[in-house]
Amino acid sequence: MPESLLWNPWDNSVVGNDISDSRVADLGVAGVGVDTSTLRNCWSANVFTTSAPANLETLAPCGATGPGDWNDTPLDVLSWLADAETNPPAVDYQTAELPDPPALEGMADPENAPVEPARTPRSVDVDAIVVPAKP
Repeated sequence: MPESLLWNPWDNSVVGNDISDSRVADLGVAGVGVDTSTLRNCWSANVFTTSAPANLETLAPCGATGPGDWNDTPLDVLSWLADAETNPPAVDYQTAELPDPPALEGMADPENAPVEPARTPRSVDVDAIVVPAKP
């Protein structure tokens, strides 16, 4: 079974999102074995309540350098790996007998649905996508 792998987030721009009620933090970043402030990630124009580290958009705004303390309430991802309550026991996905997932709305008869081979990606009409209202 594979060991846990962690990659440091590098060179990401997080812009224009509306995030809420995310438990630990709405916006967050952490590095493993590296100074998180050197990973060249940035955050701007997001609607959020909490971040880890605190004031993330001030620390690393896109297109600018910000002031602040990267050690003010940092995100501790390594503690999640050690927390048995939040991490179920590991299973070998290749040999484990797992239950079938529950039926999903909108998939009335997936076992008899017509097969559609993989092809060049279709164009997506983004304007036609209906997003539900925020609760």
